[in-house]
Amino acid sequence: GLWVNSDLLREAALHYNKHGYYTSAPWGSKDWLDYWTEERRRCIEGYSVAGVKITGDHYFYLNYYPINKTEDTSAKKSKKSYGLPDFWDGDYNYFWIREIARNGVLDSIGLDKIRYEHIASLEKEEKQAQLVKLYNSLGLEVKVRDYALEGGFNLIVGKSRRKGYSYKNSSIGVNNYQTKPGSATYYTAYEKKYLYPAKSAIFTMAINALNFINDNTAWNMPSDYINKQDHRKASYKEYKNGVEIEKGYKSELIALTFKDNPDVMRGKDAVDLIIEEAGAFGTPGLLKDCYAASEDCVKDGEIKTGLITIFGTSGDMEGGTADYAEMFMSPERFGLLPFVDVWEDEKGFEGSTTGFFHPAHWNLPGFYDNQGNSDLKSAKNAVLEGRKHRISKGANSTDIAKMLQERPLKAREAFAYTSTNIFPTQELQRQLDIIKAKKLNILKGQAVILMRDPDTNRIVAEPDLKNELEPIRNYEIKGSMKGAPVIYEYPIANAPRGLYKIGYDPVRQDEGTSLSCIVVYKGTMIGSYTKNIIVAEYIGR
Repeated sequence: GLWVNSDLLREAALHYNKHGYYTSAPWGSKDWLDYWTEERRRCIEGYSVAGVKITGDHYFYLNYYPINKTEDTSAKKSKKSYGLPDFWDGDYNYFWIREIARNGVLDSIGLDKIRYEHIASLEKEEKQAQLVKLYNSLGLEVKVRDYALEGGFNLIVGKSRRKGYSYKNSSIGVNNYQTKPGSATYYTAYEKKYLYPAKSAIFTMAINALNFINDNTAWNMPSDYINKQDHRKASYKEYKNGVEIEKGYKSELIALTFKDNPDVMRGKDAVDLIIEEAGAFGTPGLLKDCYAASEDCVKDGEIKTGLITIFGTSGDMEGGTADYAEMFMSPERFGLLPFVDVWEDEKGFEGSTTGFFHPAHWNLPGFYDNQGNSDLKSAKNAVLEGRKHRISKGANSTDIAKMLQERPLKAREAFAYTSTNIFPTQELQRQLDIIKAKKLNILKGQAVILMRDPDTNRIVAEPDLKNELEPIRNYEIKGSMKGAPVIYEYPIANAPRGLYKIGYDPVRQDEGTSLSCIVVYKGTMIGSYTKNIIVAEYIGR
C-alpha cells in the first residue's frame, strides 16, 4: 500500500523545524516533564498512529537525529543543509527488520502479553499457524518463515550509495546512549577514516547528534569521565562526604578499528556492534575473521544479548569485498537474517536468499513523494536510461560494471566482479550466482568410492548412496580433511585420446592443513552433449 499522512510519525521534528524548539512548556514544569517523558517512551518502545507502528529507533531517527540532506528533491538542482530526516518507506522496512533480526516476529509485531504467552507455549509449527491467523484477521496475507519467528540473528545489509545508512546506523547507537543505561555501542571499521574525524565518518556523526540533543532536548548528559575522539561515556562526577563518585547512565559509544587487530572485540560486551564499510576490509578473509571473533560480544553463552550489523557498498571484489559478497549471498551460513531476493528478475534465481538489500531505485531522490512513497518503476527506468547513455558514449564493460556496483538495481550487480581481463566477467558472474543460488555444485555432483574390480583389474566408482562421504566444497572445513572424489559426468566409453585432461595440485607438506586438488577436465568431442567442463574432482588429503 501507500503511505498517507506519514508526517504524523514525526510531529516533534516538524515542530522543531518550524519553531526552532521542541516544546513551549516552561522548563521544569509538569507539561515540560510530561512531554519529554512521553518522547523518551516513544524512542524506546516505538510509536503507533492509526494502527501503524514504527520502532523506537526509527522514531528517534526521524525526530532527533539531524542529517545532511538535499533541501528540494523535486528539483534538478538543489543544495544540502542539516535538518531532521524525511520519512522513507525503505527506512520503515530497515528499522523493522532490525527488530525482527534481534527479537523475531513474535516479539516485534507487538502481540499483547496474554496472547504472546499463549503462543510462546506452542510448538514452532503451531506458532506460525497462530501468527498467520492473526494477520489474516487483520485482512493481511503474510507468509511467515520459521526462522523469523524467534530472532537471534545478526544482520548484513547491501546497498546502493547515498542511502543514508551511516546516518541510520549512527543514530541507533545514539538512541542506545540516551535510553539504555550501562550499554555499549561499538562502531567499527577496517580503518579509522571511516569512523572519525571527518564529518562524514560514522562516529563523528554520532558525536554531532549528541551535541544537538544536549543543546535542544531535556536529555542532555555530561561526559565528565570519558570524552575522547573515539570514546564517549554518559557519566558525571558527584561528591559524597568528600569522595568523588561516578554517576549517570554510564552508557558508552566506542570506535574501534580492525586493521591491526581482527580480535579487537574479543572479551567485550555490546548491545550493538556496527561494522561500517564492509566492502573496504583489506585482504580476503579478514572480514570473516573479524566477524567470527566478534560474535561472542553479542552473546552470553547461547543466549543472544545484542546485534551485529554489517553494511557498506561493494568495491574491490578481489579484495575485501569478496568476504562481504560471500556473507551477503549466504547469510544463514554466518548466522545472518536471510531475505528472499525480491529484486532479482532473471530466471534461475527463484527463491534464493540474500542479506537485506536497498537498491538504487528505492528512495531515489526525485522519485519519491512527500509521504515517503518510492516510485520504483520510474526510478528504475531512470537508472537504466542513465546506463544506456553511458554505453552510447563509449563506456566499456569495466566502466559499466563499476557503475553497477555503485548504483545497483539488484544484489548481483552490487557484488559483481570487475576487472580488465579478456573474459566475459558479467556472464561468468551470472552463471556462478545461479550455481550458488541453486547449489548446483552439490546437487549435480555425486560423491563416490573408487575401488579396483578384482575381475577386470579396472577402477570402478561406487556411488555414495548412504550419504556417508564428506566431499570438501568450500574453504571452511568443519569435518574431516580426507574429502571424497566427486563425479559430475561419468566417462565416455572408448573415449579418444586427449579428451580428458587432469590437473593436480599436491599438498604443500606432509604434515599440516594444506589440501591436494585433482580436477578432471573434458574437452570437445563430436557428438558429445557436453564439452569444456569439469567432470570430476578430488579435494582433500
